[in-house]
Amino acid sequence: MVYGPILKIPYKSYTESKTYNDITSTYLKETQTHIKHAYIFPEKLNTSVNVNSKTLNRGNLESAVFTSKMDFTGHYTPINLESKGIKPEDIIWNKASVIIETSNLKGIKSEIQLKFNNKTYNFETNLNDRKNTDLDVLESNFINQENYLQNNNTEFSFSITFNGSKQIQLIPIGKTTQMQMVSNWADPSFIGNYLPNDETKQISKDGFKAHWKVLHINRAFSQQHLKNIPNLKQFAFGTKFMVMVDEYQKSERSAKYGFLVIGLTFLIFFLIQTLSKINIVVR
Repeated sequence: MVYGPILKIPYKSYTESKTYNDITSTYLKETQTHIKHAYIFPEKLNTSVNVNSKTLNRGNLESAVFTSKMDFTGHYTPINLESKGIKPEDIIWNKASVIIETSNLKGIKSEIQLKFNNKTYNFETNLNDRKNTDLDVLESNFINQENYLQNNNTEFSFSITFNGSKQIQLIPIGKTTQMQMVSNWADPSFIGNYLPNDETKQISKDGFKAHWKVLHINRAFSQQHLKNIPNLKQFAFGTKFMVMVDEYQKSERSAKYGFLVIGLTFLIFFLIQTLSKINIVVR
């Protein structure tokens, strides 16, 4: 599962406390400054996914494994947080960063480089932002582009190549999210909150091609969030790579399990007879 990219912007928040002074019989006001974060989702999120799948045999069972390359592009609109009660002068622009969450951190096969307004940034793992999720967090180094973020659409792009199994899912955080998936797997099962477009979906013995489009009116969350990244796993969608079992394979597995049960039965009788020195006679 991939959840991102999310623009993380720190800002100053203030609280006031009053202390009573017995000598002057007055209250003293003290202002405390706290650093919090706003999390901004992109206006457009386009994802192109190419999946090379194969079947892996594990004993009597088969499972689908794959190598996938996911290319992400899109843009953010100019950032304005005044509707959230945050003044422009309280935003710490030089500490802004981009976050990606994933359920398959160990499967990533190459470095991820973010192109953000034609500048390149690297990602590192970040355990501090795992407060409301069981997903792993990747965070870019600081993006110091105050004037551009406030006044322009900001383009971004990055790619993720990873090994995985069973399924691929995406959380549609773009105000408009589109995903195109192409694979050599002939038995896909489309899962999650949103299904691909039936008019463009193609499935054959050589693989499949599917396209999703999710609008902001199709899901019940906004583009700006304060304090924490919301847990939106229930809105994920994607593809499960099914291993179809025909009648011959079912019969073969049944026969193997039958031989296994018979063999274990004879083994148990043999061990009882050997260890207890009791002769077991079958009449």
